[in-house]
Amino acid sequence: VYNYLDTPQQVQISLAEEEWFELQDESIKTLDIAANDIAGASFMIKPIETGTQPIEISARSTQAADALIKTIIIQPEGVAREIVENLMLSAGFHGIIDTSVPELIIDDSGRSYIALTTSVLTQTIDGLEELLQIPFGCGEQNMIVFAPDVYITRYLIDSGQIKPEIMAKAEKLMITGYQRQLTYRRTDGSFSAFGMQDQEGSLWLTAFVLKCFSQAKGLIYIDETVLNEAAQWVISHQNSDGSFDQAGFIHHQDMLGGLKGKNALTAFISIALLEAGENTAAQKATAYLENQVNKITDPYTAAITAYAIELAGSAKASDAYDALMSFAQEDENGLYWGAETIEPEPITSNDPVMPAFQPDVNRSASIENTAYATLALIQHGDDFNASRAAKWLTSKRNAYGGYGSTQDTVITLQALTKYSSGIRSDADLAITLIGIDVNRQININQSNYDVLQIIELPINQLVEINVTGSGDAIGQLVKRFNEPEASHEPAAQMLAIDIDYDATTVEVNDTINISVTLAFNPLPSLEVSEAGMIIADISIPTGFEAITDSLQTIVSNMDNIKRYEIAGRKVIFYIENMKPGEIIDFNFQVKALYPVKAMGVVSTAYSYYKPDIRGESLGESVTIS
Repeated sequence: VYNYLDTPQQVQISLAEEEWFELQDESIKTLDIAANDIAGASFMIKPIETGTQPIEISARSTQAADALIKTIIIQPEGVAREIVENLMLSAGFHGIIDTSVPELIIDDSGRSYIALTTSVLTQTIDGLEELLQIPFGCGEQNMIVFAPDVYITRYLIDSGQIKPEIMAKAEKLMITGYQRQLTYRRTDGSFSAFGMQDQEGSLWLTAFVLKCFSQAKGLIYIDETVLNEAAQWVISHQNSDGSFDQAGFIHHQDMLGGLKGKNALTAFISIALLEAGENTAAQKATAYLENQVNKITDPYTAAITAYAIELAGSAKASDAYDALMSFAQEDENGLYWGAETIEPEPITSNDPVMPAFQPDVNRSASIENTAYATLALIQHGDDFNASRAAKWLTSKRNAYGGYGSTQDTVITLQALTKYSSGIRSDADLAITLIGIDVNRQININQSNYDVLQIIELPINQLVEINVTGSGDAIGQLVKRFNEPEASHEPAAQMLAIDIDYDATTVEVNDTINISVTLAFNPLPSLEVSEAGMIIADISIPTGFEAITDSLQTIVSNMDNIKRYEIAGRKVIFYIENMKPGEIIDFNFQVKALYPVKAMGVVSTAYSYYKPDIRGESLGESVTIS
């Protein structure tokens, strides 16, 4: 409390009692504050409800008064879980959706809702800021901030749907992403995962940035010098036959080594050059790819090569199309390229815990393959199969309209925006939801086809869903809950993380040492040779802050830990790679800020490019007195 008066004040501090907490203290406290001085008071409360809650405190003396209202986020303890089920809805559809959550979850943590729209992009547009929850601490991951906004903004402008509030949000995110990306630019004009920290620029990443920056011209300011120097650096690596070989960091195992890798990388760079308007080098790359079409042996190379050749307007486009379709597979959701994706087992009200985790290390690759295939099909003019592939991609979205990592999200959003620009919704649907505690009708028509309608549903119920009218809609059932313990199954701990505190009871201004151990032990059946880029997301207990000097020491002393970021009450470490059987240990310090009894917090580690290689750890409770 600040006393700006020239006389001492006796001030009564009052905490307004609310239903969401139990007061463990007096509701009124008295402070004697000297003239032009500061004093403080604290109140002990025990939250009994979750959610974003209001808290009001007032201060009053005989000469002045003030009040303050803030919000506090009360999260359930335990380990957060989310299950997503995507639904394709058309007139005449009748089905049952099950909102059951496991029996043994944290009290009051279960939530269920269904989101409905007819636009494949509406959910992504609404979730742009949520997509930023994906870490963006390296030169490729940062493009998750930038590229989706470019594609979506261009789509909205071209379709006449742009709104001032959306444009303002997109501009802010694009400018942020652009400025941050420049920090990964090297003095020779190339880009790499960690800029000047790396030994050399990345050919793959520089082409990716060139493509995205070129597509953003006209939306925000892009420095032509940056584009020209990136293009020249890329072109300087082209071989005499038009192909490209690996240089620096590369995202895909499919682009590493051998003829197969050269073909995929050449196709990727050819696409980037064409989309950036660099036609001469792209034509040489296309000529090389034309001679490789009949030698393609995998779906990724087939999809990316087909798009490159279609984009170039090559005479071999039909041959590339035939090669692409030879790798196509089909399921109930449409056409896809790559391994079949593994979906979580359904939960029933009789399940005490969440079903066993089934890792799907090929999911992101299959999504990216299918996105490139969709772009190739659109370019070829095969609208029928393009729509089947787009339908399959839509069925794999997460709750924010994104996917697993940077590349599958970026390329899929490019494919879906291009697909959506050629169609208009003619839906006129009535969707009814009927259950014990729910009876709702949701209408979707021309007036609201691009609105995401979200309806909260009671948990542990069977809800009947019926669709009448004409047209198609997209539904997504999301169930969220917290489990009391981290999973210890081998499949869920392939990247095992262990967190240890050297003390759990401290006083204000004391420090705690947090020790972190990572161990990479992939299941033998998955035949994984390395983890790739690893994200270690270490949560800090409530009431503490990380001591940055101790974090910087880790980065300075450990070659494979390239960077750290502080994001709220988390410290995110970026680890270059780990091999099977490898163990990494490090520690840092946190400082106690204020009295609190903090529940244990969850820390996770996962492979950025194969997120199902992961692990989690639930820390101990900590008390600050």
